[in-house]
Amino acid sequence: MDKKIILDDYKRKELYLRFLNETHNSVCVSGEFDISKIYRYSRKGHKLNCLLLYCVQQAVNKIDDFHYKIKNKELFYSEKILTCSVAKGKDDLLYYITYPYQNSYLDFAKQYNELNASAYNNCVHHWIEDSAKLSTSAMVGFPFLSINSDVESDYSNHYLLWGSYKKSFLKVKLDISFKFHHGLLDGGMAVEFFNKLQEEFDNFRV
Repeated sequence: MDKKIILDDYKRKELYLRFLNETHNSVCVSGEFDISKIYRYSRKGHKLNCLLLYCVQQAVNKIDDFHYKIKNKELFYSEKILTCSVAKGKDDLLYYITYPYQNSYLDFAKQYNELNASAYNNCVHHWIEDSAKLSTSAMVGFPFLSINSDVESDYSNHYLLWGSYKKSFLKVKLDISFKFHHGLLDGGMAVEFFNKLQEEFDNFRV
């Protein structure tokens, strides 16, 4: 359950207040990642998007600053950060899915397949409201170098976007864009997250 934070106890209070009511309160950065290892797993029957989401979830939960969220202009702390994505239903419409945190990739993959199947067959959203989230969107079909989603100013979820991967010699690369609310994070946190995410890609194993 989310814990409401007393603002005077928040170490980034000045940054939070500076950007809370700004019309343009987000920053977007992009980086190239080596996903060769998880790509090899995807060739063995594992879904690449599931592998990506699991690695994202593991990386982001290791950084304390990401556990904070803004709701109704108040600050909250979540014990676990969830990942979100969209899946297509059999009616060809898109449905939002929140994936609860799992320590094990196999548990995460089982959950991923069940939620996506339910969204497809039943044409329903699976959205968990009260938790910090890292939303994602995959725009496959073209290897975009950078993607920026210009969402409304009071939307405080951080956001990851990516296109298609690129093969180069023995490597498989993916450009990922990260949009974050500047009232909660600064550039240093983005750097830490990108480094941890690459570590998750490099060290992944089933």
